[in-house]
Amino acid sequence: MSQIAFWGAVELGLVYAFVAIGVFLAFRVLDFPDLTVDGSFPLGAAVAAVLIIAGVNPWLASGAAMLAGAAAGIVTAILNVRFRILNLLASILTMIALFSVNLRVMGKPNVALINADTMLSPFYGLGLRDFYVRPLFVGFLVLIAVIAVWRFLESDAGLAMRATGANARMARAQGVDTSRQIHLGMALSNALVALGGALFAQTNGFADVTSGVGTIVVGLAAVIIGETLLGARGILIALIGCVLGSILYRIAIQLALSTDMLGLQASDLNLVTAALVTVALVLPRLRRGGACMIKLDNIQVIFGKGTPLQKQALNGVSLTIEEGTFVTVIGSNGAGKSTVLGVLAGDVIPTAGQVTIGNADVTRKGTAARAGLVARVFQDPLTGSCGALSIEENLALAARRGESRGLTPALGPKRREHFRERIAELNLGLESRMRDRMDLLSGGQRQAVSLVMATLAGSEVLLLDEHTAALDPGMAEFIMNLTQKIVSERKLTALMVTHSMRQALDFGHRTIMLHAGEVVLDVSGDSRKTLQVEDLIAMFRRIRGQTLDDDALLIG
Repeated sequence: MSQIAFWGAVELGLVYAFVAIGVFLAFRVLDFPDLTVDGSFPLGAAVAAVLIIAGVNPWLASGAAMLAGAAAGIVTAILNVRFRILNLLASILTMIALFSVNLRVMGKPNVALINADTMLSPFYGLGLRDFYVRPLFVGFLVLIAVIAVWRFLESDAGLAMRATGANARMARAQGVDTSRQIHLGMALSNALVALGGALFAQTNGFADVTSGVGTIVVGLAAVIIGETLLGARGILIALIGCVLGSILYRIAIQLALSTDMLGLQASDLNLVTAALVTVALVLPRLRRGGACMIKLDNIQVIFGKGTPLQKQALNGVSLTIEEGTFVTVIGSNGAGKSTVLGVLAGDVIPTAGQVTIGNADVTRKGTAARAGLVARVFQDPLTGSCGALSIEENLALAARRGESRGLTPALGPKRREHFRERIAELNLGLESRMRDRMDLLSGGQRQAVSLVMATLAGSEVLLLDEHTAALDPGMAEFIMNLTQKIVSERKLTALMVTHSMRQALDFGHRTIMLHAGEVVLDVSGDSRKTLQVEDLIAMFRRIRGQTLDDDALLIG
């Protein structure tokens, strides 16, 4: 691949980085599948090109393009929020309408910008070759966009938007106007995409009505490649990953088309694109052991087998839980909730059946052998940490979970700083007390530290055993919101046992009810979002023909 071809690929990757950031806002922050971008990208190009040809300052023309893209995003949001049209269908309707709108704006399928002044014109002739100027200029704009979006998402307003995407019901309970957040998020997302379109027109010298075909695929590929390479380490890293993913995606496309050995031609672009996107989608699953993170196959647990005290705790429980799913588990006393967690943690070896975590069969492995795969937070705050050790010593112990422990110092300067940063995220003031013993902390503070401990070593499965039951209501709410944040940001697969039906519906993606050692209810998706406690009780009555008489479940 020639130098010009390489920098051309970098330039195009930087242009599409705006698309990737916009897609990140819609898909990852708002959890809104948005195909509007296939229309808002050429809309931005069309508006900018027409205005530039008409003599408008190219910076103002690009600003107008962003406003047009924002308007397109708001239309999609209105269709979804106001008229209750499914988000995916709403975005498809807007995308289809924009094809005609773009033709109207341009007056013809293609508009050329040859010899027209663009945003880049003042930077040509300064001693750098043109194929350096374009990526440097666009890269500077991308840097500004990344910083602006990062600062916004870290603000109070951005936090409200992230909460809307992660748990709309909880966000509304905290006074967040989720409808407004969806409108704002969709406007920002498509404004960035339209800016990418405006820059595409100015760097390539034309605007075309078909230039948006497949834009959503390119944006998603960039986001997924970035996540695969950098992982989930916070908002800034995720945004940098979007940019890096977009650039690498374009370089990979250029390499594939430039390699004579493969015999590919420019007409094979769609084939290469499809192949690379497929690899980008499959790679994270290969790295993390597949889409299925937890599988329980016909689990039987009998305590005291063969004795007069024999009791069947689990009776043929089978569950498949995909990675990144937050499952809440409810049931009466003795239903088998804690036994399921014990089977996953390794505390309980099943009498029959198979336990698979990731691709590993862990059926006969004990707790210590599974520690690298599974982390656990207990009901009693005293159980999850060692009172005789300091906060930082507890964290150092947890950081080596599942690894060998040698003679290297447990606490060095870098590790101490890392622990302090993680504890500071709790906003409990504990970062100034890192050398205090754990038994000097309150129960709620100790449970918050236990949550941090559980997520230090990179385990992808988090087990929560009624971890708010021993706390006062205020601290219980704080711990639950912290749990939701940690599980969402780190994309953990979590199982939370709770005695509160209300809590089971307010948090997570899926709710399972156990009764007499069997799974009697399993609800998720849209059918779960509208459920109330009374609905769960009625469903239980229909299935089991019994009355649910556990006061803790009913009151909770």
